[in-house]
Amino acid sequence: MPPKERRALVLAGLEGKHFEWLDILTSEEMSWAGKAPLDSDLEDLPLWPEALGRARTLTAPIDGLFASDLDEDLEPPLIGTFYS
Repeated sequence: MPPKERRALVLAGLEGKHFEWLDILTSEEMSWAGKAPLDSDLEDLPLWPEALGRARTLTAPIDGLFASDLDEDLEPPLIGTFYS
């Protein structure tokens, strides 16, 4: 069943509800998709304190490359990510 049909079938009657995570997979798809983030132990999740602690252990600074540093234009699509 295509993803759009799966979603309509599973979410029927739940209009207006908010979901943080939704995977609608068959048994075969689950075998290659792996565990969902919520199936992990909390110790395995990268939380902010651990991420900040790892940054302090870097021995060499990381050189960033910015689009403004380049002489040529970048081809679309441009993808920007940030963490706050």
